[in-house]
This record gives sequence, structure tokens and C-alpha cells, in this order.
Amino acid sequence: METVFPQTLRYPLFDIIWDYLKTLTGVLIGLTGLFYGAENLFSQILFGSIFLLFGFYGIQNYKQQITRILLDQEGVEIRAFSRQKLRWDDIEEIDLRYYGRPSKKGEESSGTNREKHQSSSQKEKGVIRLVLKGKKGKISCDSGLCGFRYLVWCSTQIMKHHKPLLDPHTVGNMLDMGFDPEGHSPKPDSLESGFLKPGQK
Repeated sequence: METVFPQTLRYPLFDIIWDYLKTLTGVLIGLTGLFYGAENLFSQILFGSIFLLFGFYGIQNYKQQITRILLDQEGVEIRAFSRQKLRWDDIEEIDLRYYGRPSKKGEESSGTNREKHQSSSQKEKGVIRLVLKGKKGKISCDSGLCGFRYLVWCSTQIMKHHKPLLDPHTVGNMLDMGFDPEGHSPKPDSLESGFLKPGQK
């Protein structure tokens, strides 16, 4: 697409460091329990599970740290443990979902766009995940990515040029973020992450 300029997007280092600290705390708790408090099978399973859980979490943090998403006129590529590239004209489906905490009344927010009366500050407690799907694979990222709004905007440009499949939830979430699903929205800052448009409260 001629409207897309080459960009390299990544996750902010500060958030990743904070996740590493939580990972280290969990791993240390698991190891300490295994070496000093695991006197029976139940304790061994409990502390072993904690160690494995936070160890896996640490691997995911490292994957996020090395993740790079490259955009150009030809398509989008994600680089982490492996590489996956999709041409813009090969993308057949765009999925934009909001995942958030259940409300105080017990209502669930399981990947659909929230009700219009819900405040943006409430919505910021969750995460928005974008998935681009094609015959040769898929590329996914979330709203913690620096440049996430720019990538969503690029997705609307795909809609304008190539007409991939959009479900109602994706359309609703694009509108909630301030983007026209038909691709007529102005281009946002290429480093902007999060949910809101510039200046929106």
C-alpha cells in the first residue's frame, strides 16, 4: 500500500523490565519452596508448578522483548523466535478484540467490544489484540506495542484496498479507537500505543 511508510515497531522496554521483575520473584519463590519447604509431594507439586509457571512467563517476556514488527509498502512482518511475513493483499481476515477484567457486577468482557456507555478509563484496564490472518499464516500483537494504533490504522487501509473479512466486533473496536473501518481516518503517530486517540480522555 502506497500510504504505508517503512516502520519498525517494538514493545516498550520499561514494561518488559517490570514483567521480568515479576518473573524473577515468582521463580525465586518456586525455587525456595522446592529447596527448603517441599517436605511432601503436595508441596513439591505446588512450588514446582509456581517455578514452571513463572519460568514460562519469563520466556514469553523474552519473546516480547525481541519481537519486532516491520511495516512497508509490501506487507507486515513479525520477528521473534521465528519470522512470519504477510503481504497486504494476502490478508484475508482482520480480528481486533478487547480483553478486559470482569466488571464489578460480574459481567464478562471476553473479547467483544464493550458497551458504548462504558468509560475509556475502564477500557484501558484490559488489552486489545490485533490478529492479521492470511493463507500463509497469521500475525498477532497487542495494545502494549509502541505503534499499535498505527498498525490498526494500516489494517483499515487494507480494508479500503483489498476488502478482507471483518466481523462486527472488529468493526466496533475500530470505531471505539477512533478509526473508520473503511480506511478514511487520518494517519496517527507511528509510535503511539494504547487505546485512545491523541488528546482523548
